Amino acid sequence: MKKLFMILLLLFILFGCEETTFIELDMPENLRFTDAIYFDVVEHATSYVIKIDDEEIVVATNRYVLTEEGTYNVRVKARADGYVDSVYTNILVVEVDFTFSIPEDVIINPDHSLSWSSMNGATGYVVLVNGEQHNTSSTTFDLSTFYPGVLEVQVKAVYPLGSSLYSTLLVDEGGAEIVGTLKYNYSIYSNFDLDVLYSSSFVYIKDYRGTLDNTQYQYLSQTVQLDALFIQSLSLGYQTFTILTLQGFYIIDINIITTEKPYLINSSEVFTDFTKNLILTFELFDGFIGTLSGNDITTDDYTIDGNTIVIDIDYVEAKFIADEERTTLILVYTLEQGDDIVIGYLFIKES
Repeated sequence: MKKLFMILLLLFILFGCEETTFIELDMPENLRFTDAIYFDVVEHATSYVIKIDDEEIVVATNRYVLTEEGTYNVRVKARADGYVDSVYTNILVVEVDFTFSIPEDVIINPDHSLSWSSMNGATGYVVLVNGEQHNTSSTTFDLSTFYPGVLEVQVKAVYPLGSSLYSTLLVDEGGAEIVGTLKYNYSIYSNFDLDVLYSSSFVYIKDYRGTLDNTQYQYLSQTVQLDALFIQSLSLGYQTFTILTLQGFYIIDINIITTEKPYLINSSEVFTDFTKNLILTFELFDGFIGTLSGNDITTDDYTIDGNTIVIDIDYVEAKFIADEERTTLILVYTLEQGDDIVIGYLFIKES
């Protein structure tokens, strides 16, 4: 009995005390203050800790408003379950002074100009466009010279003895261009939230009825995700959404279907620039991925992990290099559910 106890103790020492290695999140970048504290979002982060002097405040977004005057030492770090907190940023000294009046009635006009009310006693104004300062003595400012692109704009008033804080941030989408189209399939019998776009910036998502509210989607860890109940409420067929980011517009097409058989969530038409492996995601409904075949692909060229297939981009690129006239690489996949087999095709094209 004593020998058995010693063996179990040795096994616990060898295997029970192994440390789990967690990845440290990246440190937030571009910490700044205009009308509020801002910083760039961090990949995988679900919250941020803002340290203001000796007080720590946990927030879900990359913006925090200071409501009291004073001088503050501000630092920020990123946080997420399953990750090690990032290190804190360097200290940013923030001075909040409401002595000087902030420009009022700041609007973006149909002619793509920014305008605001004249401030009594102001000697000039500073317009902030995507982080760059532009001085003016006027109460209007032409934004079209910065097109194409999406613009984040603010304005502050300059007085003989100081300057105001910046006005509330506005986004000018007048110069935005369509930078991509993404297509998905979704069955009304599925119950997962659908990731539709990974982007370091996000302004809004809308459909033909208008801008979606936060019960219909969430933007977390740099991912725009549509709520399952919201998708299930949509009519069958193609539903189109527009997402605005600081890079431009993304068009999202979702084909609402009624199948209870396994299906490909991504579009069967896959575009690639040969820089990343191709990741295909499936809804399996308790089934499994069977095979991937065609064009001499072997198991060395792809991996199956649960409900995903990852295709090695080196294999794909080699096929296009070997045949310069090739426009499409066609592969065949099978999905199995009980006695049923679903056969599907992938059409891989160079973007």
